[in-house]
Amino acid sequence: MLVLTGQLLLAGTAPQTIHVTTADELLNAIGSDRTIVLDAEGFDLTEALLARPDLYVEDVDLAGPDQHVYYCDQFDGPELHVSNVHNLTIVLGEDMGASVILIHPRYAYVIHFEMCSGLFIKDITFGHTEEGYCDRGVLGFDACEDVTVRGCDLFGCGTEGITVSSCRGFLFEDSKIRDCTYHTMHVIESSSVYFIGCQFFRNREYSQVNIVESEDVSFYNCIFANNQGPLFFINSPVTFNNCVILHEEDSLGEGWEFVEFINCILEEPYLAVG
Repeated sequence: MLVLTGQLLLAGTAPQTIHVTTADELLNAIGSDRTIVLDAEGFDLTEALLARPDLYVEDVDLAGPDQHVYYCDQFDGPELHVSNVHNLTIVLGEDMGASVILIHPRYAYVIHFEMCSGLFIKDITFGHTEEGYCDRGVLGFDACEDVTVRGCDLFGCGTEGITVSSCRGFLFEDSKIRDCTYHTMHVIESSSVYFIGCQFFRNREYSQVNIVESEDVSFYNCIFANNQGPLFFINSPVTFNNCVILHEEDSLGEGWEFVEFINCILEEPYLAVG
């Protein structure tokens, strides 16, 4: 099992700590080898991005190698991209009860990370202000390595809570994915992906847990409740250990043969297994 540290600092590199209270300050703070502390209750990324034409890129493929923070139009508004950033931590301020990062577009990720490593995100809420369908989600990770998302709350209205594509070393711990219009997640062509102590509830329609062409994927001590649609679309080995699955559909979906249940409780019409 890959050990996830959340930080892979090179020898002699000292992380910088930056406290932010506005969305524009947050955008300016994003970069490598730093800790960003959120000292406000809410951050509206959409308004901040629209006020920053210097960050606009017409298409993802047109972003330069040194453009670490930029946005593209995604049908109904801007989508924030963080690219080639390493050893970045984003955490809740010490005296803050909660902090929410929001966007208005229904068809954009709140944040999409690409080719990043050593990401650590803790105790933050991410979501959309309006429901969307058919495309995008809350958080997206593409070609990233050594990512930890801990104590976070991802709420819908994006198509799904989290998308993990071509990643290696991804830990989603003590976090929630809730109220998404379609799926709970997609894990695609990734390895060493772990969900520990998480809750997934009130996500609706279509297959909820989609694990495609991936390896070393496991769920431990997780709860699935009040989700709609088939639970699985899986074509790669996945382990569920000490999980509770309360799912009223007649079918668990496709890929049952790839799933190993260990000491799990499944609601009728299924049996406790393991």
